[in-house]
Amino acid sequence: MKIKALAITSLLVAAGALQGQAQEVSSANAVGYVKKTFGAGFSLFSNPLMAEDNTVAALLPGVPTGTVVYKFDPATGFSSNTFVGVWLDSAMTLVPGEGAFINVPAGSTAEAIFVGEVPQGNLVTEFPAGFSLASSQVPQAGLIATDLGLNPASVSNVYTFDNATQSYSTFTPIPGLGFLTEPTVAIGEAVFLEASAAGNWTRNFTVSE
Repeated sequence: MKIKALAITSLLVAAGALQGQAQEVSSANAVGYVKKTFGAGFSLFSNPLMAEDNTVAALLPGVPTGTVVYKFDPATGFSSNTFVGVWLDSAMTLVPGEGAFINVPAGSTAEAIFVGEVPQGNLVTEFPAGFSLASSQVPQAGLIATDLGLNPASVSNVYTFDNATQSYSTFTPIPGLGFLTEPTVAIGEAVFLEASAAGNWTRNFTVSE
């Protein structure tokens, strides 16, 4: 996936990139954009910015016909939303901290430009016992625990998904030691979490970090 992230102040003055580590800006609020390209097949993705309209229809307006987004509810399983010139489920939303699959038709790619405010403050993503899809609320790339704040003691396994191979990789933290091999997560990428009990993915973040 090609990823470009740019943070700008609330006055829309360029302030620096938000790929990797955040850059200092001169405003308490920052808005920006993240551009992503999804290859054919399945990809796990997230909405990395808080937009004015966080519906899938607004976030992904120009994808190829036949593109499907799948959200996962631990209680009911997957729900789907298909693009047929318009999105069939116009009410489906995707907010920072959530995750979903996108399935792009064979021979096609899908591009998305996410525009919105960079989440700041005490950011908490709740996850249940069992399986759930989740993502970092902060638009940064990095190691999921070291850089992005997931407490490895709160999960049993983390599963990432590779578009090129259409397969999962499993990362299992060792009690008291953390991840021996820690997954790296891209901006706008989601992961599957497996947990024995409900927990929180917490991050206290400001753009001046």
